[in-house]
Amino acid sequence: MPKFSIKTKLIILVLITAIPVSLFNFYLLYHDLKHDKSVLKQSALHQSQMVSDEIDQAIFESYQHLSTFAEIPVIKNTRWQECSKFLSSLKSRYPYYENIFVADLNGWVRCSAVPFKKIVHAGDRSWFKEVIEKKQYAIGSVTIGRIVGKPVVVLAYPVMDHANNVTAVIAAALSLINVNAIFSHISHSPNTAILLIDQTGRIISSNIEPEEYVMKDISNTNWLQEIIKEKEETLTLQFMGEERLTAATKPKMVKWSSVVGIPTDIIYAPLKNYLIRSMFWSSIILALTLFTAILIGRYFSKPLSTLSMEIKEVGMGDFHRLVKIKTGDEIEELAMFSYRPNGTK
Repeated sequence: MPKFSIKTKLIILVLITAIPVSLFNFYLLYHDLKHDKSVLKQSALHQSQMVSDEIDQAIFESYQHLSTFAEIPVIKNTRWQECSKFLSSLKSRYPYYENIFVADLNGWVRCSAVPFKKIVHAGDRSWFKEVIEKKQYAIGSVTIGRIVGKPVVVLAYPVMDHANNVTAVIAAALSLINVNAIFSHISHSPNTAILLIDQTGRIISSNIEPEEYVMKDISNTNWLQEIIKEKEETLTLQFMGEERLTAATKPKMVKWSSVVGIPTDIIYAPLKNYLIRSMFWSSIILALTLFTAILIGRYFSKPLSTLSMEIKEVGMGDFHRLVKIKTGDEIEELAMFSYRPNGTK
């Protein structure tokens, strides 16, 4: 069995004490990391659901707007000359519409809030055909508007006469560049990505560099495939130049996906700083503790070492040897017992 000096034993004792404390500290750090990650997961999921809810609300409000506009006399009575001027004044109240316009039964745009020089035909659009066929509110797919030349989603509603016949179609082009205004009030962490992605895998809206990302086809990207195939509510994915804690939900009124990606740096950076500070101060405390243990070890080991040597001399027959140790404790008493002036055993 190996033998250790008292000083060594004290150092080992300090280490044995310090290691569990350090491990417990790391456990608390891990627990904080797990808790913060869980909180951000719920936050990402909540924000994603809020975006989906806001989109549903915006589409429902568009339905209300268009159904109201369809009853306004200049539109209901197809007074085309007055119609464009009226729609132009109307559009200023709704900044997230790129345009509001009316098409006749043949699909020709007859009046528009945004002026157009060439005649525009909308009869081939899916939303127009659906309104004419079903006589109800319709939502088009993502496209480039023929009048505004920008990415939009057209929302359309039938203009009906008193006999319940469709006489025209009124439509609003929802801006995909400015659609962020719909959910701009949703609080989120810095550099959080908020995306709307349609059923074909195109980005409908992006709060990060919309001019670059809107209308971009990402259907073949790995991170979107992960969102599609995974059943988990949140995933850690790499996109838009950062690793992000990502949640995706779906609005009820359209076949889109609302994606919220929070940079994982938000989770790890504070904990990394805390870990560095914790390790720094733990190292300082451990070093001071070891230094103190060494001093204490020397304080005890020096007189004990002296006593050990003297006792060896006594054991070799030098019974008149005077052991001079002044510590004021049990070690000094033990030294006094080792001195036998009469040579007795």
